[in-house]
Amino acid sequence: MICDPLASRPRGAELRHPLLRRAARTAAVAALIGLTGCLNAFLAARKEREVAAVDAVIRDFNAALTRGDTLALRSLLRQDFRMIEDSVEYDVESAVTAVAGVLTAGSVARDLTDLRIEQRGSFAWATYRVKGQYVTGRDTLRFSRLEATVLQKIEKDWVIAFMTSAPAAP
Repeated sequence: MICDPLASRPRGAELRHPLLRRAARTAAVAALIGLTGCLNAFLAARKEREVAAVDAVIRDFNAALTRGDTLALRSLLRQDFRMIEDSVEYDVESAVTAVAGVLTAGSVARDLTDLRIEQRGSFAWATYRVKGQYVTGRDTLRFSRLEATVLQKIEKDWVIAFMTSAPAAP
């Protein structure tokens, strides 16, 4: 049972005394601060989950590129996906075809670092560095790139809408 010291007072007399009014305001402010803290914690946890999901999509995309997994690539890209790489524009079909073509001639290793993600509502963007190598027969081409990716959350899934890739300074 909750003890209510004001229960025996006449109706309307509860907050006439200045100390009681101050106590009521203090309690209301404390409750509001507590609710705000709970809401902030909830929103921070939600944002952390969304950023982790975006991180996973970018890493899955990177892995699908190295494996040449065209089904995974298609599932990670929005239908109207666009990419600009070294002044060439790609859509879903041309990007998947380019990846498949590169991997028929050799293998690719990509190491993703310095991943930074920002998320606002149903959109997120990321920047990161990729260092790797492309091996064909006896030839090895090492590369270092800066990439930026824009993602959109559609229903419950994050997908890549746009990306760009350019050579990075050594």
